Amino acid sequence: MNTQKNTFIIFVCILLISLTSCNPIPDPESVVNSWNDALNIGDVEAALDYLEDNATVTIIPPPAGMSGIFTGKEQIRGWYEGNAALNGFNEIIELQVSGDKVTWTSKFGMDEWRKIGVESLDVLGEGVIVDGKFQSYTVTIPPESLAKLPPPPK
Repeated sequence: MNTQKNTFIIFVCILLISLTSCNPIPDPESVVNSWNDALNIGDVEAALDYLEDNATVTIIPPPAGMSGIFTGKEQIRGWYEGNAALNGFNEIIELQVSGDKVTWTSKFGMDEWRKIGVESLDVLGEGVIVDGKFQSYTVTIPPESLAKLPPPPK
């Protein structure tokens, strides 16, 4: 009888240890905030860890000379590295989560814009996060915010 009791106690202890050592899947709000924090400090690799391997990022309107659609971590890495080189900074103002969908409003700025007197642009974001990773997201700069910048050279 004691052997069965001891075996049961050992089984319960092992089960409890294994359950507490598992990494729970972070909620979408935590994912967005941690991803944004990584981008703000220029940690491209950490930011990429919050994306599925085949994630899609869409920028509307597209940056000059680009399609505005980046698919897969390698393409997205190039976009992130460019923003990091310009000291891009995104301040999330409001974040909403509904199931696996996230939407946010933010203020995004970079050195290039600050040099011409534009501190930041208003940005709208929406994405899908499954199992703690972005499957996709879209960032839109509304026309009235974009109007703060001079037109790109032709």
